[in-house]
Amino acid sequence: KESIEALEETDTTHADEVVNMDDEVDRFALYMRRNLVLAIGNENILQEIGLKRPSDCLEYRTIIGKIERIGDHASLIAKRIKFIEDVIDPKIIIKIKKLSEKSLEVFEESITAVQNHDFQKGENVAEKVSKIIEEEKEIMSKIKENEKNSTIIRFVLEDLRRIAEYSSDIAEVAIDENIYSVISEE
Repeated sequence: KESIEALEETDTTHADEVVNMDDEVDRFALYMRRNLVLAIGNENILQEIGLKRPSDCLEYRTIIGKIERIGDHASLIAKRIKFIEDVIDPKIIIKIKKLSEKSLEVFEESITAVQNHDFQKGENVAEKVSKIIEEEKEIMSKIKENEKNSTIIRFVLEDLRRIAEYSSDIAEVAIDENIYSVISEE
């Protein structure tokens, strides 16, 4: 969200703040990974962080990695702002903002699906992500090669698509967890 705001305003100071936030995400991810490694070998730590089985650590390791990658793509959007020439067409900015909002929405829904162990919400995320991918392709097809900032716009659209795809990967954890619980009940 912050990187798209900086893009819309062509605000390099705001963009630098987003890049710095990504560094914080990376540090927090490392901290979380260390805790998961400790939890695998220690039942008390496992329970303390709210997990049931050591195999849960693998799922959360996946989630942490995907969140870290999402932060990287937000940072990439921010880093591209300094290369913008002139002003980006306001119509394209509106399309980028809408795609960004949808990508953020599926990210938040994927996290909720995992937190609530909600298989159906995880399935819904997967469906929404496929629509985002189609929308990204449609917007891409309308960008002219010789248009100013076309390369930056294409990269930003790709970053937003990748954020949605990583969100789908997160939602997959909720889906897999449901499958595991069904199998273990049989």
